Amino acid sequence: MKCEEFRSLVLGLAFCAACSSGAKAPVTPTGAAGSMTGAAGAAAGATGAAGAMGGAGAGAAAGNGTTTGAAGASGGSTGAAGAASGGSTGAAGAPTDGGAPQDGGGGSTTAAIKGHPDPTATYPKYDGFSLYLVEEFNAPINLDTDSLWTWGDGTIDDGLARFGEDAISFADGHMKIAITKGDTPMGLSVTKAGMLPGAMVPARTLKSGEFRSKYNMFRWGRYEVSMRAPLNESNFVMSMFSFRTPHFQEWREIDFELVADLPTAVSTNVIIGMNMTGYNPLAEEPARMYPFGAPPAMALPTGFMAETAFHTYAFEALPDHITYFVDGVPIRTKQKSIGKNNLIVPERSMKIMMNNWVFNGTAFGGFDPNNNTYPLVAEYDWFRFYKWNMDMAYPCEPIPTCLPADDLDLSVNNPKETTYP
Repeated sequence: MKCEEFRSLVLGLAFCAACSSGAKAPVTPTGAAGSMTGAAGAAAGATGAAGAMGGAGAGAAAGNGTTTGAAGASGGSTGAAGAASGGSTGAAGAPTDGGAPQDGGGGSTTAAIKGHPDPTATYPKYDGFSLYLVEEFNAPINLDTDSLWTWGDGTIDDGLARFGEDAISFADGHMKIAITKGDTPMGLSVTKAGMLPGAMVPARTLKSGEFRSKYNMFRWGRYEVSMRAPLNESNFVMSMFSFRTPHFQEWREIDFELVADLPTAVSTNVIIGMNMTGYNPLAEEPARMYPFGAPPAMALPTGFMAETAFHTYAFEALPDHITYFVDGVPIRTKQKSIGKNNLIVPERSMKIMMNNWVFNGTAFGGFDPNNNTYPLVAEYDWFRFYKWNMDMAYPCEPIPTCLPADDLDLSVNNPKETTYP
């Protein structure tokens, strides 16, 4: 069995683990009821009344959840009525650590979750994390008016596609990002212009899209996506990643990349750089890229194929380590290094991004891009972000006025945004 493969990526040094697959992680069944208190909560909450279909609504120990009950003190008791999907939330329970309220032992209800969750679903829970954002892609999202999501108008320096709004669509319960043939002339890109005001982006021969959150508001937590790569194409890079804008000031990135020539593998990457206009793995401090780590990586689930089925890709980013998962199986963990270059986990807030593009050549992304067939469609079934309960700074409320000025500076996403509200 092949255990892993080392590759050098254009956007950082990636390490590819190859082996196998597992079924797409489902929404978990209803769990036992109960409310978890936040880090500032009391040691234990009083027992609430029984949650419908969820068992007794017992209060929980401090430090892991977020909701106080109607009569609970700073994180104490559960409320009187339990939610049908697996736990009891107090009628007036307020978050005590800035995260989304959590319900019973088996999952989270959707009352205070941002995005567009399924109101009938019960979502998985992870110790130490609170579900903050869910996108099911069950209905179209207006990327010009949505409070959290928008689109980017940039391009990859070594890519063949220019990003635009029209390449992103919603159908069949999925978000789809399609690469199509079509020349785009040289022109200004809002996402690139901060490097040199008035600078032009080169012409491109393909069109594609980049789905992104509006603000640098995510940091430590668990990022999860269910996605499926295009089938039998020669060259593409499909991704889900966290990314700080503008990258030419403080480049921060953690990513999953699916590429055409590695149908049984994944690429992972982390980048930290200062004042860098482009990728430079040999740059000296303070402009330095930090490669993601070293072999060995753990094996993927048996039978893994990125192009034939949806799989769940997740990474947990914490101050001292990053762990990557495929279908719930950990495939790589990198501890924060010690020594001169000890900054290995991005410490700044970032945006969430998903895109699909073609590399200009054969050094990355697969084989000859001239052999692609278009449209070349990447599919996303859902996305979830779980906030780390110990991060008291991000995400903050209310967005965007709670964010520091440098989180918003030069960080507009497309020409339809002039300034942030």
